[in-house]
Amino acid sequence: MTWHSGVELFHEEGQNIKALIELLNNDQLLTPVLIDRLRGLEDSSRFWSPVMVLEHLVIVGRELKDIIISLNEEKVPNKDLDIADVKPS
Repeated sequence: MTWHSGVELFHEEGQNIKALIELLNNDQLLTPVLIDRLRGLEDSSRFWSPVMVLEHLVIVGRELKDIIISLNEEKVPNKDLDIADVKPS
């Protein structure tokens, strides 16, 4: 994958998420939903609202941005992340 195609994919996924979120009313946005178990997903992360998922994506995106910048500068990222660091409040 090229840098350009990666940026395009990131943008497309953001647009897909936006389209899905726009279909929901405020109650739906704020209501947690229990999803089936998925490999690699903690049980405590299975009962989130759409707004909580969005908050998680923003947190992870910011952290990834910092990691990408460090790697681009040929530096080792200096932050250890814990799962709790990327969970919504």
